[in-house]
Amino acid sequence: MSKKIYLILISLVYLIILSSFTFGTSHLKIDSKIYQLLDNSSSILIQIKIKENPNLLKEKIQFNKGKSIKSTPFYQDKISKQTSISNILAGIGSKILYESEYGNGILVKITKDQLLTLITNDYIEELTLPLSGSTFTSESSKIINADDVWNLGYTGKNQTVCIIDSGIDTDHPSFNGKILDEKCFCNMGGGCCIGGTTTSDTAEDDSGHGTLISGIIVGNSTLVKGIAPSAKIVAVKVTDSNGKFLSTVEIGDAIDWCTDVKDNHSISVISMSLGTNTLFDNPSDCTMEDDVISGAYNNNISLIAASGNAASSTGIAWPACHSKLISVGATTKTDTMHSNTNRNNLLDLVAPGKDIITTGLGGSNTSVCTGTSCAAPHVSGAAALLQDAYNGKLTPQQIKTALKMTGKQVWDPFTARFYPRIDVLEAYNALPFIDTYNITDWPFFHHDLRRTGYSFLKGDMVNSTTQSILSFAGTPATDFWDDPAIANVRNDLSGSEIIVSTQNYDYTDGRVYMLNGSGSQKWSFTDGQPIFAPSIDDIDGDGTKEVIVAAGSEIGDNWKIYALNGESGTQHWASPISLPTKSNQLGARHTAIDDLNHDGDKEIVYSEVGSSNSFTAYVYAVNHDKSVFWNSSANPGQGFQVPMAIANIEGDEDEDVMILNFCEVIAFDGENGSRVWTRPIGITYSGPAVADLNGDGEYEVVVGGVEL
Repeated sequence: MSKKIYLILISLVYLIILSSFTFGTSHLKIDSKIYQLLDNSSSILIQIKIKENPNLLKEKIQFNKGKSIKSTPFYQDKISKQTSISNILAGIGSKILYESEYGNGILVKITKDQLLTLITNDYIEELTLPLSGSTFTSESSKIINADDVWNLGYTGKNQTVCIIDSGIDTDHPSFNGKILDEKCFCNMGGGCCIGGTTTSDTAEDDSGHGTLISGIIVGNSTLVKGIAPSAKIVAVKVTDSNGKFLSTVEIGDAIDWCTDVKDNHSISVISMSLGTNTLFDNPSDCTMEDDVISGAYNNNISLIAASGNAASSTGIAWPACHSKLISVGATTKTDTMHSNTNRNNLLDLVAPGKDIITTGLGGSNTSVCTGTSCAAPHVSGAAALLQDAYNGKLTPQQIKTALKMTGKQVWDPFTARFYPRIDVLEAYNALPFIDTYNITDWPFFHHDLRRTGYSFLKGDMVNSTTQSILSFAGTPATDFWDDPAIANVRNDLSGSEIIVSTQNYDYTDGRVYMLNGSGSQKWSFTDGQPIFAPSIDDIDGDGTKEVIVAAGSEIGDNWKIYALNGESGTQHWASPISLPTKSNQLGARHTAIDDLNHDGDKEIVYSEVGSSNSFTAYVYAVNHDKSVFWNSSANPGQGFQVPMAIANIEGDEDEDVMILNFCEVIAFDGENGSRVWTRPIGITYSGPAVADLNGDGEYEVVVGGVEL
């Protein structure tokens, strides 16, 4: 009995003390769950926030020459030793598990008695439970949509990345079972491979840089998950413990060796987060080691390199500047250019490269990586994912083109250019289109042709110098075709399909046909009323594209929006259109599909057509489940009789819808349908096109019309 009373009294005293400091001491905040957890555990992990002191200098993180990383705090002499973290904990006998970079927070395991000591210390501001999470790609993998590609079943299986860097920490658990081979070519100091030699069959990392890069690409443990977590590694060491290489010869030797062992290890990517101090602005001056680079490229290996961190707006480093490489700059997690990135007209892509948590030296450590070195491995991992998705059959040019023509356009004011921040899911979906048309590259400022409904149909096709007339068996007795659209419904390399709607001149017998590239009919859909131009996209994220069309010809509520299954042509759903204006309404004609507010869900936009100049037309945006997202009206006119264009003309966080209403072009905000601007023009029945015509970073809207 006395033992139970004793425990109850101790707990009560503890609770009283805790409560007094929670509510009675203004400087100290304590998470109430700490006490609850300590009632059930002898010790728990807590986070201690130290009171901010303006004289506290930022900690400096430095690598040791060996495998350990130490964090050394520096303090002003005038700060009392009692304010140091080590002295705060000296009286409680607890060990620091982690010390923050800025010196005002630590992680530590404590008992109840140790907590009682902590809450009496004037230098502590807050005691909380740490918020746990997964490292690295839980954040940056979502930025580039690598996680969505994982969900499709593609994680880099059967792919190997040859990482040319400072080597790799072979003892790190994130690389268990992943390191297939090692090599060293290192001439600094007369030889910087193991034992001071210039070549070796081991690539143990004595710098830490290569270990950082490897984790971003292929790490797969509870500590770090890379972009291609199922891919393997071949590690090649070419730099010394200070991250230096003597000449491009070592890099050339490494590339050549990776190419030689390609078939032994299924190498599809070479990743290089290194480069020369000399920068280049012309590919013709950047041909060092051209033979070995071309050899790897011709062996179907994608070569990816960081542009460098000298903050240049006129040149990038070798090997990134070589025409057969994919050059990569760094962005922040909010999709702005990282200030130190080298960029010019030779920079192909950008990727997250700021504060990336990845593998560090020391067996089970993590470290923070910032710079183009950390951006390039995102692209290397993306290339491995794409090769996994297409069974290793993609060419380096296909991968480069797919990544360049998709993704988010990031504006750089120093070069007055947009650079595409990679989106692996968009690149995956775009690849069939690239293969079908043998596209070699896309213009830097792509035309936005999303009014066709195929969001990856961007840019002018190269080598489109031939034409053919398509005919197909069972051509219907209809009078004309409406605007066709192109899409690869199955997301494979078998080719894209042509989707076209037809109708009679008397506005009857509307049909939708899907044809393959040779004109063979795959399916058809029929409605007694006319069916207008189709739009195609995966509106509900199930992996199958839908065909969206508007159908109808009578005034009133007889109009429908159909969503058809792209593979079979069966009706997914039909939504009757009930619009505000009845007397002069001729219904809806044109549709488009896009993620208007960038929330990851696609919206369908359609427009209303009228029969008189006094008609007030509406444009609608609906969600994939038919619910209304927004609607907005135009000035009186004849309504929206031509296709619309969708593009981010404001440069904000959402898309805008451009559409013509007889004698004016109107821009609607994609987030809420509010009118951005209205521009009177001559009479026109021409749909708008949107592009950055003069390369100044701003879109122009192009329409054709008759001058009034």
